[in-house]
Amino acid sequence: MDRIERFSGTREFVEQLWEGHDFEPPARMLAGLSPEQAATVPFGCPYSIAGQVAHMRLWQDRWLAKIEGRPVSPEPEGPTWDWPRTGSEEWESTRDGFLNGLEKVRRVASDAGELRWETASGLTVDTYVVMIVEHNIYHLGQIGLLRQLLGAWPPPGSGELWDESSVS
Repeated sequence: MDRIERFSGTREFVEQLWEGHDFEPPARMLAGLSPEQAATVPFGCPYSIAGQVAHMRLWQDRWLAKIEGRPVSPEPEGPTWDWPRTGSEEWESTRDGFLNGLEKVRRVASDAGELRWETASGLTVDTYVVMIVEHNIYHLGQIGLLRQLLGAWPPPGSGELWDESSVS
């Protein structure tokens, strides 16, 4: 595969996430939740939606910093350092910060020349962009399930018509 095609594929990959082809786009997936809903940890689950978004934002911000050549603090010890405690008070700023960062990723991905750049870590911008999108898609799927467990499915404006009573 030619390098230009690969970078074009990355741009399309980002646009697919942003626009939500075949799944809910991030802005819609996170819309219509009260701060209390977002901060609720459903029974049997380890995280709330707010916790998922805080985690996605933390990694997205770290990888964007590497793309932009900004310093990134070392990863602390312990298994939960990248799961910031996030309550209802932080929901809106956490959600908005995540979506603003994702818009930055979208702008970066629109420039095939920028995707080719090698960062100080030795990875290309393209590699970081793909890491961000893959990571976000994984957790957005979990958020879809959490919304269903909270009775907050489908999100406002969704084309999804089913609810838990229509799925066997």
